[in-house]
Amino acid sequence: MKKKKKKSLLIKIGDFIVDFRYLFLCIFVLLGIISLVNLNNVEIEYDITSYLSDETETKAGLELMEKEFGSLNELQVMIEEIPFQEALELKAELSSIDHVASISFEDNENYYKDDKALFVIELDQVTEEEKDTVITKIEDQVQDEKYFLYVENGEDQVEGMNIILGLAILTIIVVLLLTTESYFEIVLAFLVFGVSILLNMGSNFLFGKISYITEAIAIVLQLGLSLDYFIIFMNHYMKERSDTPNLELAVKKTVSKSIPEILASSLTTIAGLIALVFMQLKIGEDIGLVLSKGILCSLLTVIFLLPLLLMVFSKIVDKTKHKVHIPNINKLANFIVSSRKVLLPLFIIVLVLAICILPNYEYVYNIYSVSSLNKSDNQIALEKINDTFGNTNRLVVLMKNEEKDYTKELELANRLLENDEISKVMSIGNYPIGENIYLGSKVQYQEFAVMFNIPEEMSRNLFSLYMNSYQIAEEVSTYRINLVDLLYFLDEQKENLPLSEEMLLQIEGVKQELESSISLLESPEYSRMILELKVPSEEEETFSLLDRIKEEVEKEYSEVKLVGESVSAKDLSDSFSKDNTLITAVTILFIAIILLGTFRSLGATILLIVAIEGSILINFSLATLMGEKIFFISYIIVSAIQMGATIDYAIVMTNRYLTLREKQDKKQALIGAIKNSFPTIATSGLILMIAGFLIGLISSSGVVSSIGLFLATGTLISVLITIFILPALLYGLDTFIRKTTWKKHSK
Repeated sequence: MKKKKKKSLLIKIGDFIVDFRYLFLCIFVLLGIISLVNLNNVEIEYDITSYLSDETETKAGLELMEKEFGSLNELQVMIEEIPFQEALELKAELSSIDHVASISFEDNENYYKDDKALFVIELDQVTEEEKDTVITKIEDQVQDEKYFLYVENGEDQVEGMNIILGLAILTIIVVLLLTTESYFEIVLAFLVFGVSILLNMGSNFLFGKISYITEAIAIVLQLGLSLDYFIIFMNHYMKERSDTPNLELAVKKTVSKSIPEILASSLTTIAGLIALVFMQLKIGEDIGLVLSKGILCSLLTVIFLLPLLLMVFSKIVDKTKHKVHIPNINKLANFIVSSRKVLLPLFIIVLVLAICILPNYEYVYNIYSVSSLNKSDNQIALEKINDTFGNTNRLVVLMKNEEKDYTKELELANRLLENDEISKVMSIGNYPIGENIYLGSKVQYQEFAVMFNIPEEMSRNLFSLYMNSYQIAEEVSTYRINLVDLLYFLDEQKENLPLSEEMLLQIEGVKQELESSISLLESPEYSRMILELKVPSEEEETFSLLDRIKEEVEKEYSEVKLVGESVSAKDLSDSFSKDNTLITAVTILFIAIILLGTFRSLGATILLIVAIEGSILINFSLATLMGEKIFFISYIIVSAIQMGATIDYAIVMTNRYLTLREKQDKKQALIGAIKNSFPTIATSGLILMIAGFLIGLISSSGVVSSIGLFLATGTLISVLITIFILPALLYGLDTFIRKTTWKKHSK
């Protein structure tokens, strides 16, 4: 009697999944309900700087400013074709709107140019709802004019994602029609991925909040990165179904044979995404965890849910079969092999040039430094304002100023304005109330008499009263009093002083101006200055200027914090320089471990990493040659995805070649590898490429658009290198690969 053959672990797993399919269905239903209930229970974070470390200047400054003053709410309104006098009248009308703290508008080229007026509007502390109301009232006030309204620190609007998703679904339908054997497979695909997307997006509540970038790209990239799991599974099913009459046995075999291939494909993708978790800037963790969770959800639904669906709908799958439309690529395969001596040197030349271009990458850190083809109204308004009046780079300086020495503030402001790179300084100390007279000015009694149009003798008497009250033993004729201190003294003593009605009104007016400034520029312990810089927001010269400003302010105040776009850019730049090196190293390490485990070959591992890392360098070098700026997050995300996901194409090609090489010569193995792997590479690459292009061309967010376009071009380059260059590398380094491969130990 023959001994019964022992089942392998994979066969046991396949049997278990199919035998307990209804248990898994119940689990998916339960998880689906939980996910559906919590789908909207996640906060969307639009501020990239919130992901900075607590030790950074930006994070510390923003937290201090929020605590002491609340956020700085600024709007910019540009009116076209308006006479200056009408612009002045409009300024008065806008000033009367509730919550408008101040409006900057003057008769100079910074605010009025070519019949265009720019109003820089500061709001007091408002809720988001109140801010929206103010914006609506401003728009109502200027509705008869041709205007552009820019909201500083406004949310980076991500519009068009529903259109992108719709077109992505249409693309997937077309690709599945061409690559699958049954029309009903399309229905199964959307059932499986509908559940996986629901599980992924519905479980984001576990994180509390996710970034708007993550929310925008998660669904489309989940589809683009994991659809080939479904295709792999269905290809195995169709083969097993034709060879095995028993449906249940066919599905069990499909599961056991699909798991290794799907796991191998998903592991590199997840490894690339998980590497993002190691970023100091925690948005990497946000994106990496959500996207890798999406890949895991897709993997689980394909392996555990699809078998049940096939058991239920097998008859419909059989009845809706159609011809597979995969082109014959014999001529292409022969051309690639015969052209290898030309293609390989060409690749080496291009790669060397890409490495030389690397130091010239222009990284940017401001979300408005990259634009999309489909721009939001806020982006359009900012560009129009900048084209007319130039870029406005604002910097907030927070100083611990318990003594409230406004004269010191005025002197500091004057010293800062001596720098040609600073165009304006706004503080309580240098707030103007007359010609060359500021709230921080120290005046003699003669100057005070002229300012308030009172007799010198009366002014002298008022100064004497002030000096007597504070026991100041100096000569009244030469003594200077801080204007703010004197005004507060006169206001307190007005009942006991012989002040005219006119003078009382003047004092009250200046006092009101002071109090309106205090709400914006002063808290019990801190003061803040608002500077306008005449430098770009994210250049080395700007970062140097920030250091000089802080050094100058620290001469007067013990605690100083800087807040602004340039400060954020500096902190993000410092973080990126560390993160970029770390993520590249971690990604390569993770991928190398997986490749070594897959091929047991040091040569094959090095070869594949060089090929895909080369495609990454070429991708961003092309952008640099075209004068494109690279948003730092786009670079990190796309590099991680390109390395983690598109290396699958190289794995498929290399695996096919090494398998065939055991029985055939180099040339025949190479032709066979190209023919066998081309459909898988083309299908997977096409889906990810189109998903990227759709995101890049339709999204209104410059950041999201940048990620999409770089991902699309990167995928295209990876596919081309895998199909045209990798075969030449495999052929030329065949001996090196075989000599650095260790065999499995036979039992």
